[in-house]
Amino acid sequence: GETSSPLTEGLFRNAFESKTTEQYSNLVNWIPSQGFDWSQPNWSLVPADPCNPSADQPAEVVEDTLCAAATGVRPGPVGGTVRAATAWTAAPDLTHFYYAVRVDARYGAQGEYDAAPALPMSDGEQPNGGINIKLSLVDAYDRGAAGSGSGYLGDTGQWCIVADLPGVLDANTCSGAPISGALNGPLGTDSDHALSLYLAPPPAGLPAFSFYVVFMRPIVGTPPATNEPVVAVALLTEASAVAEGGDRFRGDDVVFGFLPSQGFPWMGGQ
Repeated sequence: GETSSPLTEGLFRNAFESKTTEQYSNLVNWIPSQGFDWSQPNWSLVPADPCNPSADQPAEVVEDTLCAAATGVRPGPVGGTVRAATAWTAAPDLTHFYYAVRVDARYGAQGEYDAAPALPMSDGEQPNGGINIKLSLVDAYDRGAAGSGSGYLGDTGQWCIVADLPGVLDANTCSGAPISGALNGPLGTDSDHALSLYLAPPPAGLPAFSFYVVFMRPIVGTPPATNEPVVAVALLTEASAVAEGGDRFRGDDVVFGFLPSQGFPWMGGQ
């Protein structure tokens, strides 16, 4: 919604800027090194951890109270991951659509974090620890009804949380996941569909600063065009934390997922 030039173009703030440069630089809180080209990006240089800047990978916006990010992920070389502007999506069995995002959230001055987010708490249970900042994960999708022919995905499905990026996205990805739940509509902020995260020392067995959320929804209608988002996931920060200056960089709070394809021009080089 921010407009800095009268010559705007859709999602992009300034039509004088390259679409690729404008889009990517607003999705990654990072000051690229001299010579880095978003039109032909070397993704190995782009930070994979949005909440842990360093002298070699400085942040453009300092988040010294709270960092929260839902970042796109894809399988990378040698079992690693790479940063991407879109969620990882897959529809390998033609009956279900799968998508995954990475969630990062830490509090305190950058580089001095002393806690990570606990996994979602059920029935309003609060985590152990002095910090009690709540984050909410929500999703949206190209919604359709079975047999209608319009809209791509159905309301029912499943979500799960895993500590490591899955090797594949399919019907077995959530098998054995430590935490999972059913979908019956958008994952939202109301009491029936909330997926809440509380900043606290990580629970036993998950000494990680990030984790991955996987979604599975049935395909019920005609797919959209390849340049139209199929799904979106956002990480919302508690208002009191925002009022104190937390989560200052908003560009990495939302990610979009498209049909698996070669994409469209500004996605080139991913």
